[in-house]
Amino acid sequence: MFRKLAKIAMYIGLTLVVLACGVYLARDPLRDALIRTVASRLSQSMNGSLEINQLRGSLISSLILQDMVLRGPDDVIIRLDKLRLIYHP
Repeated sequence: MFRKLAKIAMYIGLTLVVLACGVYLARDPLRDALIRTVASRLSQSMNGSLEINQLRGSLISSLILQDMVLRGPDDVIIRLDKLRLIYHP
């Protein structure tokens, strides 16, 4: 009986930690840092650059990338006012 209660308490604690991480990741300063990091890493791995002005939405279910520009070595490849990414966990 004690093992079952300990297991249930562990799952509840783990769920609360995951939810707290989700709430923390939804904050604007962290999202801005995420944008800069992802754009920088992608720009380093390709022959060009990626610029993302804003990240909106929820990191849990859907993201909206606003004012995104993908540049090649010579010119702009694609420019998007809004790109919506929807996913269902």
